[in-house]
Amino acid sequence: MNAVLLTLGFAVLSQTPVAEGEAKQILYPYYAKQAAEYELFLDEQRKQRLELAAQPVLVWTNADGFLGSVFVWTIQGRPQVIGCVGSRQTEAGDCLPFRELHLLGQAPVQAVEFGDGKRTWQPRKGIEIAIVEGAPPPADSERRRLTQMRNLAREFTGWMEQDGDVTELRLLPQPIFRYKSREQGVQDGAIFALVWKGTDPDILLMLESRDVAGKPQWQYSLARLNWREMWVKRNEKEIWRRMKSGLAADAPYISGGTPKTTLAVIRQVAEE
Repeated sequence: MNAVLLTLGFAVLSQTPVAEGEAKQILYPYYAKQAAEYELFLDEQRKQRLELAAQPVLVWTNADGFLGSVFVWTIQGRPQVIGCVGSRQTEAGDCLPFRELHLLGQAPVQAVEFGDGKRTWQPRKGIEIAIVEGAPPPADSERRRLTQMRNLAREFTGWMEQDGDVTELRLLPQPIFRYKSREQGVQDGAIFALVWKGTDPDILLMLESRDVAGKPQWQYSLARLNWREMWVKRNEKEIWRRMKSGLAADAPYISGGTPKTTLAVIRQVAEE
């Protein structure tokens, strides 16, 4: 983020508490502008560019004073990268921004500057895709497949550890993103969010009806949007666990903060 010189008026404003509704009006456009700065490509020639969805797939808050927006970058209609831009606001008007990115494709993306530009993200390995064992065959209509995906999503339960306390995450009943990609063999797909302390998404579940040897089959992937230790069970059996992470530049997930600023500065940046 470029440093911005504040006028005296901005300095006074930065010490004035801002109502949550006003903060959202300032922050959500800022988050969208920050997400749009990422240029993500599959190939070294930078011809296969990922497309940023026009709107965030989720805007969220949590009980600790955090706000954020979740964005998806797609290729041929299928999500390839998901990311979050968010921040925590203090009563004094300070704003502590952060960013997160997670690879959702099986093919890695090219290196991209991350956060404040001092780090580079270049994941080396694609996301793991597994069969949803025992799932019924995908239905023959979008409406019925959505019902199936919602039912399957309820079989996945997530937990997260914070300072010795373990919290069970809450599944949002509706997917945050629905898609299909004939080119990638995806007949239907959806991303579900398991959330914490409000609507803060910390684990993401991808369910896809994929063409396998000419027959549709339900498959799933799991991703994180938090650096803490977390794990997922399906029907009481643990199937996925991730330790504290977010710093490795070549991992599927990266997270980090950017320099502290103020809502006054963010308002100016968002309006430029």
